[in-house]
Amino acid sequence: MATHTGQLFIDRFVKTFLTLSKNVSDYSVAEAIVIFGPLSKQLKKDTSKNIFGFNPGNLFAVDQLLERFHIFEQIFNLGMITQDLLFNLSFWNSSEKNNRTLTEVNEITPAGTAFVFGNIPQIFFPECEKIYKLYIYEQGPPFQETTYNCVLPPTVFSIEIIGKRIEAINSRWLFNPNWKDTIDISYIWKSVIEKNNSFYEQRRPLYFLAQREQLVSFLFEEQNAQKLYQDLLRFSSLVLVIPVFGEQLKPVFPILGETTIQFNNFENYYNLQNLTRYCIFGVLEDDLKVEVKEIDSINIINSEITFKYPVLKDFPENLTLVFPVYLGSIEDFRLEAKTDTLIKTRLKLREEKFV
Repeated sequence: MATHTGQLFIDRFVKTFLTLSKNVSDYSVAEAIVIFGPLSKQLKKDTSKNIFGFNPGNLFAVDQLLERFHIFEQIFNLGMITQDLLFNLSFWNSSEKNNRTLTEVNEITPAGTAFVFGNIPQIFFPECEKIYKLYIYEQGPPFQETTYNCVLPPTVFSIEIIGKRIEAINSRWLFNPNWKDTIDISYIWKSVIEKNNSFYEQRRPLYFLAQREQLVSFLFEEQNAQKLYQDLLRFSSLVLVIPVFGEQLKPVFPILGETTIQFNNFENYYNLQNLTRYCIFGVLEDDLKVEVKEIDSINIINSEITFKYPVLKDFPENLTLVFPVYLGSIEDFRLEAKTDTLIKTRLKLREEKFV
């Protein structure tokens, strides 16, 4: 489970404050605001000096640091949710005299998340800080739009969670196309054209990047053919993670728990280097072992990809396949019975730019 907290930022700015030179005015008000309660006492020790470019009296007014209630991190724009996430939320009463009380937490569409705040009411004594845990789960609604309204009279603080979950086809047939047939990939650009009375044209792109479309064939026998048919009915109306089949990757070393993974040479992989944000991991022998990871950086020289979060599943070293992916849908498919037990299908997999 991945963790995230504002404490790293706080530690950095506390260290900055403790090692300030005479050039204290170079630091912005925004940097001062993130300093927590214990440091607020130090900020007010010497009222004869400017701190962070303003005098301590302004700590009550201009920067709105002291004598107020703060919740650090109130908006979580998560992009695509591909695994369980854990965030630590800091609630801080910066007042030196007054208590504040969390009287209730109102939930709006909380499915797919959990906010652990203990029993209500929660009393915050002067300069008291409490850490609460916010969980966002891999399984949940396709679009995550959750709000937690924390009521601390007379103020209501809102914690907003925004993200989306895209379906990954967790079937091994996805990783085993019929390589005998050509796998075609097309790059489609769309523009809107306007003309004036003099027939001068003005063209504007609808998409700044190409929209991809693949034609891929699969062959299946007996029970696998039935599984394929059921999957096509299930996934035909969903937004999916679509592999770019022509850019197959194989890990060089075991990958469990790793964020930086070395692969076979991918120097000539155009989609991976230019149009890809995510990769899908899968195993030919296991329907359930599928994982999607967001790319953080790519090192072409060393054939390494660094992902934002570590690999959580134990993929076997010699059977693991990795593909760059795009978000799209099954636009069309045709089934052809070669024999009583052998079925061939041809899928048209179209990228969806609105996701």
